[in-house]
Amino acid sequence: MISYLLRIRVNFLIRTSILNRRLSTVDINDNEDYSLSTIMTDSVQVKEGKANIHLPEGAVFYNPAQVFNRDLSVACLRLVSKYHHENESARYDRIIEPLLCMSIDFYVRLFVRISYGAAKAQSQLGDIATVYNCTYCSSFFFQRYGQASLDERGNAKFRYAHGPPVGTHCSHCESNLRVGGPIWLGPLFDHSFVNELITSIEQAPDDSYAYRDRMLSMLYVVKEELPDPLYFDNGKLARVMHTHIPQNKVIKSALLNAGYRVSTSHARQDSIKTNAPHHVIWDIMRAFAELSSTKRASTERLNTESPYYRLLTKPSTIQVDFTEHPDWESEARKNKLIRFMGNPHARWGPLGKAVTKNKRSSEDNDSIQNKKQAKSDEDSPTEEVL
Repeated sequence: MISYLLRIRVNFLIRTSILNRRLSTVDINDNEDYSLSTIMTDSVQVKEGKANIHLPEGAVFYNPAQVFNRDLSVACLRLVSKYHHENESARYDRIIEPLLCMSIDFYVRLFVRISYGAAKAQSQLGDIATVYNCTYCSSFFFQRYGQASLDERGNAKFRYAHGPPVGTHCSHCESNLRVGGPIWLGPLFDHSFVNELITSIEQAPDDSYAYRDRMLSMLYVVKEELPDPLYFDNGKLARVMHTHIPQNKVIKSALLNAGYRVSTSHARQDSIKTNAPHHVIWDIMRAFAELSSTKRASTERLNTESPYYRLLTKPSTIQVDFTEHPDWESEARKNKLIRFMGNPHARWGPLGKAVTKNKRSSEDNDSIQNKKQAKSDEDSPTEEVL
């Protein structure tokens, strides 16, 4: 994937030691496994072109004052930095168009196109939102920063949003809400760019890429992924409803029979990504729980103040149909293409944090002392209790 980008443009590698440069076409890539370089500041301004941004440190996606549930979509977490990019770029009348944004092997990769346009730079603020996340059922609600439009002259017109979109409690189970974000709600992929990547990799010799099959498997899933933000985790939905995990085809068929679109997220194999509202998801899960659970306690014996009781007894808004839909399988699955490949080898993942030579020597000495103390304790006589 990166080799393909190298062939179509000139790249520069930015390190923390050469930040004071102005570049027209740039490849921002922080390959250190334990630190994160500044992506865009007043000293590093991407004027125009394409950029490959590699973020290896997951902690950058968490605000100490607003930590997300781990059950939220990786798409939400991996694009929190998007707000920083938009905020800095808008000051220089530049817009950022995502070409391919993925969560890959514990890392985050953002392939973006950067160009000029003051009006579009301001209008992109409408794609940034704050998230309200339920602490029990993990339902999420978006509060966009505003609504952007163009007048007759083509000038951007930005209106501030009205809110909040929900009250102080979840509208489904009445649990508390957590506030997080900001996140990017716009498209994560440019389908023409993804198709071009797939074509280039398929036409290349088999020995051109070390992980050719793995690259194609990720791109196949991305190609069929819906543009809707975030996704649902089947395991989490089942735990909330106190039932076993449903098969993907069961939930997907129910959503398709209800007239909604559905796909899988590239970030998780057992995910459900759909344009259906949340109340439809919970209607389907209630119906599935009633059909599949044989040892369910009667509602009279449940705590009427519990979130589970409120969610279970909520009246359904649709007629749920679990008949297998012919389109529940994606084209890649029907064609038996490889998707969601396993890790290339054991112990696959980020390396340990780097330490200085003095600190390493100190830790080695402490380890030796601890071993000697442990051996001394083993050799010392102990009293026997008769």
